[in-house]
Amino acid sequence: MTVHDLQHGPVLFADHLCAMDIMDQSSVARALLRAMERIAEQQGCYAIHTSLPQSDVREAGGWITNIFHERGHCVRGLQMCKLVAAAS
Repeated sequence: MTVHDLQHGPVLFADHLCAMDIMDQSSVARALLRAMERIAEQQGCYAIHTSLPQSDVREAGGWITNIFHERGHCVRGLQMCKLVAAAS
């Protein structure tokens, strides 16, 4: 989805990106990133913001974060979450 970011202006936001394939996850992830870059350019976005699953972020040098780095992505912050108990 395209959203407006105060720092970057229009950005493509990919929430909970997941690349799954029985044989080769890396190829799927690379194809997804190329598609995201193409969509961002078509939509006039100035950046791509991606939210990865917590398990991928915890692994320093994990396979999916390495693929993101290969395509020019870098860490610019940390997305945090606080669960709120349901109103009783």
